[in-house]
Amino acid sequence: MSQVSRTITGLPASQWIQFYASFELVSLLNDTTKTLTEVSDLMHFENVSHFSRYVKKTLGKEQTVTVWWTAVTAFLIILKSLLNREDN
Repeated sequence: MSQVSRTITGLPASQWIQFYASFELVSLLNDTTKTLTEVSDLMHFENVSHFSRYVKKTLGKEQTVTVWWTAVTAFLIILKSLLNREDN
């Protein structure tokens, strides 16, 4: 899977998984109707403490915009590669 991902997009599958997880995390955290426990459960963490450490490590305090922009960039890369494949 990583080889196919790298061939099509130039990025390994692990990077895409990280982009998606970060984007999903930011989306869920921005939903003010959900508690941290609910978001932790939705992200399949065993406990809120581990989830909290993951959020701090992944996002930090000021990286939310960076993660969002990275996800948008990743989406555009995928879209461009798919459009290029259709043209060929």
